[in-house]
Amino acid sequence: MTRIMFKLLLALAFALSLVGAAERAVLAAPPANDLRSGATLVTVGFSESLDTTAATTDADDAYLNAIASCNFPATDASVWYQFVGTGETFRFEVFRSDYSASILIAEGDFNNLHYFGCGIGGIDFPTTSGQTYYMLVFDDQRDGVGVGGMLNISISAVPPLPPATATVGVNRFGTVNARTGLATISGTYTCSNADSFSLSGEARQEVGRFVALGYFDFHIESTCDGGVHTWSADVYPYDPLNRKFVGGKAMTLAVASASGTSGYGYAYTEQVVILRGKK
Repeated sequence: MTRIMFKLLLALAFALSLVGAAERAVLAAPPANDLRSGATLVTVGFSESLDTTAATTDADDAYLNAIASCNFPATDASVWYQFVGTGETFRFEVFRSDYSASILIAEGDFNNLHYFGCGIGGIDFPTTSGQTYYMLVFDDQRDGVGVGGMLNISISAVPPLPPATATVGVNRFGTVNARTGLATISGTYTCSNADSFSLSGEARQEVGRFVALGYFDFHIESTCDGGVHTWSADVYPYDPLNRKFVGGKAMTLAVASASGTSGYGYAYTEQVVILRGKK
């Protein structure tokens, strides 16, 4: 090998080493959204795969984790996202990442963040229209292995819950205690997309020259399955000493509501009830 050829080979090896070093430097660079100041602006429909092995953690991450109730073991390999609420519930999913990824969400402007929510592997997050939020996605170290990896994040809109519904009916016949004047009425109800059912109402009965008035109510949990159920309630006279209920016709008004995460569903009915005496 000539001296000139040897020098050329050395020069080529040196050039290749510089290229390799440059490539390693690029690979080792933190993601563009490593810091809150570089948060990626996202919205519904966003998704990406991002290598977070070179992502860092800083005081912003530690502060948000400190004021959150989740108290994650760590906020390693963290990256930031920013989004603006639309009034919808956003679904953030990071559980498809190849490491233990979690989420912290804060609201407010850049210099005044307030903790708002957290989730392991993802979170359904109700948003306020026009409100700016910052989201921190990080390696929580629950698996105790490595720092970061391939983050897979996606954002979708959660369909609105179906509305709560309620119906109520009052049976044609009821009973009355001839001694106490306490009446009892009953009926049926249905409710769906709710956690509880309640009704309240009044009964009115003409007794000679007077009018007997009374109130009733009913409440039950965990029966809003869309099926038909029965209810029963005592009607308490407002004036039990002088204006008691007796046998005969009484007009009733019942107002019902079903409530839960889907809101409220309402129903009402008016029904003439024939009270039958009992001892």
